[in-house]
Amino acid sequence: MDDFELGHEATPFDEVLQSLCTPSSSSSSSSSSSSSASSKSKHSKHSKSNHIQKSDAKTAAVASALVEVIQEKMPNVPVSPAALFASTLNALTSTITNDNDNDNDSSMGDNDSNSNSNDGPQGALLEILSTTIPYISASNPNLYLHQFPSVSRALRGIVTSLPFATDHDGLGGSGGSGSGMSRSTGWNALLRSTIRTASIALHGILVVDNASGSGSAVEKEILKLFHGVIVMQFDDSRAKVRRSAHSAALELLHLSASADLDLEGNGKGKMGRILPRHMVEYAGHIISSFMNNNGGGGEDSKKKKKQKKSAGSNFAQREKVVRLLHLLSFLQSCLPLLKEGLTLAKSMLSLLQASLTSSSSSSTVGSTVGQQKENQIMVCNATFSALLPLLDTNSEMDSVGDKDQEEAFCAQAWAVLLQSHVHLSALTSETDGEARLYYTRAIVAIALRLLESSNSSDNDSDSDNDSEVISALIPKLLPMSFTTLVNNMKHEGATASTASMGAEMTRLIRSPAFKSLMMVNNNDSSGCVDSCIATLGNMMQISHRTQWDICFPILSAMVTSVTHGMVPVSPGTVTEEQLEGMKQRVT
Repeated sequence: MDDFELGHEATPFDEVLQSLCTPSSSSSSSSSSSSSASSKSKHSKHSKSNHIQKSDAKTAAVASALVEVIQEKMPNVPVSPAALFASTLNALTSTITNDNDNDNDSSMGDNDSNSNSNDGPQGALLEILSTTIPYISASNPNLYLHQFPSVSRALRGIVTSLPFATDHDGLGGSGGSGSGMSRSTGWNALLRSTIRTASIALHGILVVDNASGSGSAVEKEILKLFHGVIVMQFDDSRAKVRRSAHSAALELLHLSASADLDLEGNGKGKMGRILPRHMVEYAGHIISSFMNNNGGGGEDSKKKKKQKKSAGSNFAQREKVVRLLHLLSFLQSCLPLLKEGLTLAKSMLSLLQASLTSSSSSSTVGSTVGQQKENQIMVCNATFSALLPLLDTNSEMDSVGDKDQEEAFCAQAWAVLLQSHVHLSALTSETDGEARLYYTRAIVAIALRLLESSNSSDNDSDSDNDSEVISALIPKLLPMSFTTLVNNMKHEGATASTASMGAEMTRLIRSPAFKSLMMVNNNDSSGCVDSCIATLGNMMQISHRTQWDICFPILSAMVTSVTHGMVPVSPGTVTEEQLEGMKQRVT
């Protein structure tokens, strides 16, 4: 049984039902604390405590009414999770119908969204529904599987019935409509409650054992609910709504990743792959659309830019950038969880390369050259940040993808980043150190990962051709990486970012993988290490004098790594082959 089910089965449903029907008594403590404050503070806290008491009382009143109706229909029978679930779902569906009927009347007035949203029963019904779903999913999965389409339609109906208000901050609207409209702020709590309930509903259907054999109808409802209620809020202009949507999606992707790994081959892993695959398709569509609208420099794109003379083109461009940044912020947490994430990572690498290599033009209509450059830097930073968990072996998040394919992608990304360094230097200035710091972290993460992979393949007699290719690639790209990182620091000047870059280089030099490379006695490895040492020697030049306090620890780390093991602690610590290699390096 899933932890999701165990956590709710630990509490008897009778106790949960009693807590739902009992209003909270938190108003007494709130009023006593407010009596010691100023009169204005008293009024503010009293209003807040009334809101909390009213919300709890409303939930208790709605739950009591539902229980009373159930007991009238089935007297002398304890209220079951299935009965409360069905009654709550029917009541929630009826409120959506009533709201749609009253849309025209509410739009004619002032539309005080705070009063409307707080007086409706939908929030209380959502709380009751989210409480009963885990019990009904565990105790009566067939019923929940049959009723899931109704749950999906009800939750999507709440989202579509919420009123819109003009988005004054210009960050785009909920659902990514691009119309400059977002949900009215008074409905914020109801929307976030709907997102949480949708997450619980999807969690409940994904852990049902026989859901994978229920056909494509349930799969479509799963995708409709996931996309319509959760994913469509990724670019909402309100941070709380975005965080709720991101948190819900991330929790579901964690569940899908574990279900896909544990249940694969048993006929049950199909449901676990629905949401990750949809997430990859959605993110890929957003990235490709952004690149098609902003990349390229051909005649067609230039003609289209010249035709954009409207005053809203600047807002449209900003909306696309913000929408992409919101997506990349989410991918930073979930990319390693996606089994098909490498396909998306390749699109992100193309996006990064396009953002670095595209040049700002004074003929760009709709945004100034400075704004376009700022957008490029923000996209680069967000893309770097999203890719780093996939590139870094020390990431706290475990990847569910194929290790060999990930390492092949890292090798590709290594070459692309080294080729794009010239464009990075031209794009950024001394005040844009964050982009170069992300660049340094990516280079170091890739180098460490491939060095560790090469060392493990050298110790494995059954290593494949891909490992041999990576081992042959390291002596060529590692010296270029050192040259690039040293030039990166020189371009940066003496700033806080330079110190962080130096720390990253020191981490690479002190790593066991780099020390193991020094111990390998062949021409490729020796030439690679010699080139790296010679590159670091350039830090002693006068052009680096403002950074010597940062450069000297790096040089000290290299000296320590080179001389490591030259004086054996005990006889036989260093082999004859290793000793011969160190002698050649010293001479």
